[in-house]
Amino acid sequence: MSFFGKLLIVFQVLFSFVFMAFAGAVYTAQVNWKSKADTLQEQVNTANQQASEQATLWQTERSALENQATDLRDKFQTAQADFNNAKNELDGLQRDYDQLKTIEKVFEAESGLSKEEAEARREEAYRQREVNRQQNKTLEDLVIALRDAKDEIFSMSKEMEAMERKHVAALEEVATYKLMARANGWSQDPKEYARAQAPAPLVKGIVVQAKDANDRGTERLVEISLGERDGLVAGHELYVFRPAGLNQGRPMYLGSIRLVTVTPNRAVGTVVEKAKNGTISKDDHVTTQL
Repeated sequence: MSFFGKLLIVFQVLFSFVFMAFAGAVYTAQVNWKSKADTLQEQVNTANQQASEQATLWQTERSALENQATDLRDKFQTAQADFNNAKNELDGLQRDYDQLKTIEKVFEAESGLSKEEAEARREEAYRQREVNRQQNKTLEDLVIALRDAKDEIFSMSKEMEAMERKHVAALEEVATYKLMARANGWSQDPKEYARAQAPAPLVKGIVVQAKDANDRGTERLVEISLGERDGLVAGHELYVFRPAGLNQGRPMYLGSIRLVTVTPNRAVGTVVEKAKNGTISKDDHVTTQL
C-alpha cells in the first residue's frame, strides 16, 4: 500500500473519530437542549400562572381602587357642593356685614357720638343691667315669699275653719250637756262638777228627816247631818242603812241617795236606790263606804 493510501486511511480514521465526536456532541447538545427546553417550559408555565394570579390580584386591587376613586369623587363632589354653599352663605354674610358696617358708620356719622360717650353709655348700660338683674332677683324673692305667705295663709285659714267647726261642735256639745245637767238637776259649774266627780271622803252621819217630795210618793228627799265641812258636795252618793241596835239586832241596807243640795252642816239628797224591804226614815245612818 502506498503512502497516500495509508495517509487516506489515517485521515479516514481521524475523520471517523471527528465525526464520532461531532455526533456525540450533537447528541449531547440535543439531550441538554430538551432538558433545558422542559425546564424553560416549566418556568414559562409557572411564570404564566404567577402572571395570571398577579393579573387577578391586580384586577381586584384595580376594582377596589376604582370603587375608592368613585367614593372619593362622590365625596369630593359633595364637599365641593358644601363648599360652594358655604361660600355662598359666607358671601351673603359678608354682604350683610358690609351693610351693617355701612349702617354703623352712617349711624355714627349721624349721631355724632364720640368714642368716650359710647364707652360711657356702654358702662352705664352695664350698670343698669346689673341693677335690673338685682331688681329681678329681689322681685323673684318677693314673689317666692308672697307665694309662701299665701300658702301659709291658705293653710292657716283651713286650720282656722277646722278649729271654728270644732269650736261650734264643742259649744253645741256644751249646750247639750248643760241641758242634760239642768234636766237632771246637776250643777252646771265645772269646778263643782269636778268636785262631785272626785271620790267622797269616808264620813258617817245620821238621817235628820226623810219625806216624799210629791203626793205620789215617786221621789223621796233625805236630809242628813253632814255637809260641806265634812267634804261633801252635790253629786256625791251615800249609802243608807239601819244599824243593828235599831232593827232588833240585825243591820239592814235601805238604799243610796245622791246629794242635790249641800250646806256647811246639812245636805239633802234624793233616793237613787232603795231596798225592797224597809223605808228610809229619821235616825237611819248614812256613810260613803259600807
